[in-house]
Amino acid sequence: MRRFLCTTLMHNGFEALEAADGAQALSTLRAQLPNLVLLDLVCPDIDGIEVLTLLREQTGAVIVISARLYTEAREGRSLDIARTLRHKPFARRSC
Repeated sequence: MRRFLCTTLMHNGFEALEAADGAQALSTLRAQLPNLVLLDLVCPDIDGIEVLTLLREQTGAVIVISARLYTEAREGRSLDIARTLRHKPFARRSC
């Protein structure tokens, strides 16, 4: 999914940075602050909600993409940073 999204964004003229896990994402964000973050709540090393909490002060534009149950994913909304919540899998027409 990460590679698909990066490829699609780059193909449409956007610069895309990617991270394989939460720690790498946070490290990347410290080095370069993007205009938008696409975040999966299921990270292999750090819980996505924890990553979302740490992102809160760094950027205001986060789109959460999650396969978790809706009730778990809604935690991101309660942090008032996830402006848009998308459930995986998603079709192009649903975005």
